[in-house]
Amino acid sequence: MTRAKRRSSRSKKGNHNAAHSTHPKGAATPKRAKGAGTPASPAPATKAPSHTNKGGTKQATANPKPAAKKVTNSGGAVPLPDAVAAPRHDHVTQDGVRINYYVDGPEGGRPLVLIHAVNAAPSTYELKPLFEHYCATRRVYALDLPGFGFSDRGDRRYSPQLYSGVIADFVRRAVGEPVDAIALSLGCEFTSGAALREPDLFATLALISPTGFSERNLPNGQGQLAKWLHKALSVPLWGSRLFSLLTVRPSIRYFMSKSFVGKVPDAYIEYAYATAHQPGAHHAPLYFLSGQLFTTAAYGELYSKLTQPVLVIRDRDPYVGFERLAELMADHPNWTEEQIAPSCGLPHWERLAETAKVLDRFWAANSAQPEPEPEPEPGPAPAAAPSVAPTPADPEQAP
Repeated sequence: MTRAKRRSSRSKKGNHNAAHSTHPKGAATPKRAKGAGTPASPAPATKAPSHTNKGGTKQATANPKPAAKKVTNSGGAVPLPDAVAAPRHDHVTQDGVRINYYVDGPEGGRPLVLIHAVNAAPSTYELKPLFEHYCATRRVYALDLPGFGFSDRGDRRYSPQLYSGVIADFVRRAVGEPVDAIALSLGCEFTSGAALREPDLFATLALISPTGFSERNLPNGQGQLAKWLHKALSVPLWGSRLFSLLTVRPSIRYFMSKSFVGKVPDAYIEYAYATAHQPGAHHAPLYFLSGQLFTTAAYGELYSKLTQPVLVIRDRDPYVGFERLAELMADHPNWTEEQIAPSCGLPHWERLAETAKVLDRFWAANSAQPEPEPEPEPGPAPAAAPSVAPTPADPEQAP
């Protein structure tokens, strides 16, 4: 090999090494976290101005024109976009559980808090139509419950007590004032539990297709059978495969088609698929599948004890029975029911205008604003007291 050719060979070798290393010689290469994917490069967003609410948590003020959805790659198989186009924040409960929430809309009235359902792939997206409708006129908060969305998905014990405690903590410490709450399906049980913990902070409850009213007695969710079933489902050999089968697009579409009268929106399927393919996505759903997230006696332990005004919105739901609802309403005048038909568990997706009308009527009947006290009718003016000279206590003081 000639000298010129040797120089050319060394030059190409040096360029090859440079192309495969971005660190100087001798520098440590940072290690990627286990299970982490390649971070996405979202477009820079303008930071919204912040304010401090009554609970002491800093939050961004509402944007009149929210920015485009951010897409985050949290190490999952697919990137996860924001469920709604609104500022997104974290709240850490006093027990150390980190939850994600969205907030938007003008302040001034009673805040609205939205709680999604629980299934294999739930998130705030389930309540997206209600969030977008009401954030134009009032302050709206929407939570990703632990194990879902952008909230902590750690391998912990998930239970009704965990969820009701998280919701109560959020309203008490992040919102800091009484709220109207809307919950969906199994989220209704968790929200009712939170309202029993903090009755003064939940002014009204609107429950869309709530669980817990079926005549069939559920097995004890905290019993040995449920715990054994969860242990069996958690075996990686088949537990992960079962979850994978439940969260492929055709499976999601099949199960969601039962909750829609018409066609399931493609965007709904895509978001459910994305949120179900994030790290730790299987932990909470396996507790759901084993029955441990249901309150066995929700009728007596939760619903019958509520003292707030409660609205039930329902029609027919292939996953939920309402046989005992009439029985409860007969003995509890604080409960009302509205049927929005035809719907199959998600009326706010297919009949939003009717759902909003029902909600607005319920809130108007249970307004937070006290009625003005009537002004007293004018009466006759009191007679003036006669002028009497004071009597001196001592004769020597007389004039």
